[in-house]
Amino acid sequence: MYLHIGNGKIVFSRDLIGIFNIAHKGKSKQSKFCNESIEVTDLCLRKERPKSFIVSDHGIFISPIASQTLSKRLE
Repeated sequence: MYLHIGNGKIVFSRDLIGIFNIAHKGKSKQSKFCNESIEVTDLCLRKERPKSFIVSDHGIFISPIASQTLSKRLE
């Protein structure tokens, strides 16, 4: 199954490790994980606010789509 995560980017659901709310990013170990990641791709356009980040086998993606919306798309 495919999951559209924003700005035309699609990932395989089998490659997903986790979908996280960006609001919690600065308050835990997730921030350190994102800062040390090899590849972080920002999918937000200029005026879009980042709402979630997706961890997959192919890197981390910052998305303008809410984590709750992405989770519902997987169902």
